Amino acid sequence: MTDTQKINAEARSAFEKKDYSLAFHTLWKVGITDFVAYAQKEDKETKKTNWFSHPESGIYFWKNFILTENVFDEIFNSDSADQVLHNYFFRYNIQVQEFETTLACRFPKIYVKAIRINQVFLKADRIENLTYIQLDSKFHLHQKLWKKVFEKEQSKWKAIETELHSVSIYSLNDILCHCIIWLETNRFTNSSVQNIHHLAGVYSFFIELVLSKYPQKNQDILDEAHFFKLFLKIFISTYSENSTREENPVSKLLIRISDWINFKQNVISPYSFDLNIEPIQQNELMFFNSTPEAYYKWLVNGVRYEVNKLNYHLDGSSYSEYLEKEGLIRIPGKSQSDIILNRNLSGLKWATLLHLEDLACESFQIGNSRIEPEKLLIPLLTYSFNRLIRYEDSLKNHFQNSHSWSEAFKKLLFQSTETKIRREPFFLMTESDYNQLNKEALFQMPEHFTTEVIQLFSYRPSPKLDFNRFNLRYDVWKKPFSKIGDSLFCPIVNSGDVDPPFRDVDPPLHWLVSTRAFFFDKDRLR
Repeated sequence: MTDTQKINAEARSAFEKKDYSLAFHTLWKVGITDFVAYAQKEDKETKKTNWFSHPESGIYFWKNFILTENVFDEIFNSDSADQVLHNYFFRYNIQVQEFETTLACRFPKIYVKAIRINQVFLKADRIENLTYIQLDSKFHLHQKLWKKVFEKEQSKWKAIETELHSVSIYSLNDILCHCIIWLETNRFTNSSVQNIHHLAGVYSFFIELVLSKYPQKNQDILDEAHFFKLFLKIFISTYSENSTREENPVSKLLIRISDWINFKQNVISPYSFDLNIEPIQQNELMFFNSTPEAYYKWLVNGVRYEVNKLNYHLDGSSYSEYLEKEGLIRIPGKSQSDIILNRNLSGLKWATLLHLEDLACESFQIGNSRIEPEKLLIPLLTYSFNRLIRYEDSLKNHFQNSHSWSEAFKKLLFQSTETKIRREPFFLMTESDYNQLNKEALFQMPEHFTTEVIQLFSYRPSPKLDFNRFNLRYDVWKKPFSKIGDSLFCPIVNSGDVDPPFRDVDPPLHWLVSTRAFFFDKDRLR
C-alpha cells in the first residue's frame, strides 16, 4: 500500500465514524490534486460517496474546513479550483453565504468564472444573491447580465408553460400529427444542416416535455391506419383554401421551444463556455464582444463536421466499389434503378462501419449481450434507407416545382395513389408488427433481437424523473424511437445531403430506424 492509499484509508475510516474534521485534515496530507480526486470520488461497490456533496460532511467542508486560511488559499491558487467549485455549485447546491462572500472578495475572477461555467445565474434561488454580492467594479456588468439573462430565460420558459397547458386537452395522436406538419413545413423553408439539427433539438425537447408532463398520454393507442387518416385530415384542414392559417396550440408550443433553444444556444451557452466573451453595455443595451475571429472559428468548426461526413461517404463508396469489382460482394436488384440504389446503400453501410471503427466502437451493449456493428447496422440502415427513398427522395422530386412543403406533399399524395404505396412523413408500427417483420427478413435473428434493439434505440420517459429543461435526457439522434404504449413512433427527416448523419461522437443513425433487412425492392416496400 502506497503512502497515498494509506492516508486515503485513514481518512475513509474517520469519515465512516462521522469524524469529518479528522477525515478532511487527514486527506489534506496527500496534496490538493489527490485530495480533490479522492474526496469527490463515487464508487457504488465500495459505497464511497462524494464528500463535498454529502449532506453531513458537506456542511462541515463548506462552512468550516475550506475557510481555513491555508486551505482556502491553496485551493483557489491551484488548478483544482474549478473542480472544487463545480462540486459546490452543481452537486452540493446549498448556499453557504460566508464561503461565497469570501470567495467573491478574495478571488472575484474565479468566482465569476464558476458562476458562468456552472450556469448558476439560471437558478431562481441564487439570482438575488448573485446580483447583490459585493464584487470588484470591473465585474459589475456580469452581475447585470446575470439578472437580464435570468429574467429573459424565465419569460421564455413561462411562454412554453402557457402553450403546454393549451396542448394538454389534445390527444397524443393529434399532437404528433401537428408536430410532424410543423417539422416538415419548417424543414422546407430552411433545409440547411444547421436547421435540421435545430429541428431535431426542438423535437427532442417537445417529446420529452409532453410525455413527462402528461404521462397519461403515453398510454394512448397509436393505430397505424387510423393515424395516417387523422394526419391527412389535419393536413387538409391546415392547408385548405378556406383555412384561416391560425397557428394551432401545438405549433405555438413548438415555436416557443424553438425560441428557447435559440436563446440557449446563442446567449446562454456561448457566455457560459467561451470565457473570451465579455458583456458590453452601451446606454441601456447589453451585448457580447463577438469578434470576426470567433465567428470564423465557429464557422470552420461547423464545416469540419460536414467535411468529415463527406470523407467517410467517399471512403465507404470507394471500398464498396472495390469489393464489387473484385467479386467479393454482389449488388442485387430487379432493375438498374434498384441496383444503383443498392450500390448507394452498400456505400453507406461501409461508410458507417469505417466511422464506427475510427470511434473504436467494436460492439453495442444490449442488456447482457454485445452485438457486432455490422450485424446491428445492416437491418437498421436497410429499412431506414428504403423509407428514405420512398418518402424523402420522392418528396424532393416535387420540391423544385413547389412553393411550400404542403404543395409538394399534395403532389406526393397523388403519386401514392397512382403507385398504391403510402408515403407518410413518419414511422409508426406496433412492437409486435416490428418483431414480425424482423422474423420474416432475418432468418438467423436471435430470439430477443427485436426487444433488445427497441431497448437500445427507443425512449420512454420515467415517471420518477422530473423534466429538466437544462438537462434533457432524450436525443432523437441517439434514440430515434419514441415508445408509446405498444407502438414505436419517429419522424422521417434526413440530416442533410449525405446520409447517414455522421457526427463526431455518436453512432450514426437516421431519425428513422427499423430492422427489416432486405435490399431496395420497389415491390416489397411497406
